[in-house]
Amino acid sequence: MPTCCRPCVGRVAELHFALSAPQQHPCYAGHFPGDPIVPGALLLQWLCCQLARRGYPVRGVKSMKFLAPLRPGEHCLVSAEPQEAGRLALRVTREGAVIARGDLLVKAPPS
Repeated sequence: MPTCCRPCVGRVAELHFALSAPQQHPCYAGHFPGDPIVPGALLLQWLCCQLARRGYPVRGVKSMKFLAPLRPGEHCLVSAEPQEAGRLALRVTREGAVIARGDLLVKAPPS
């Protein structure tokens, strides 16, 4: 599990939090030897866990694009903006550049 900073909430409707990829993880040995990156599926799992901790359990993935790799020890910022009921627009950035984006289907938190 990555290291996480405490959440920063800009407005009530939008979530912001940081993730740090651990320096060591068993998946790095095979993904890819000598040039490790965080697999997209693992990054998505980390994102889903953090969203659930913040009251947005993920029910499904409508779309997800991984645009650039996240490497061991790197940090990224996550912005999740609620859309129509049950959907979050997600952006993951590293040093200002978008490395992943998508739409997730979520169970909305209680009002």
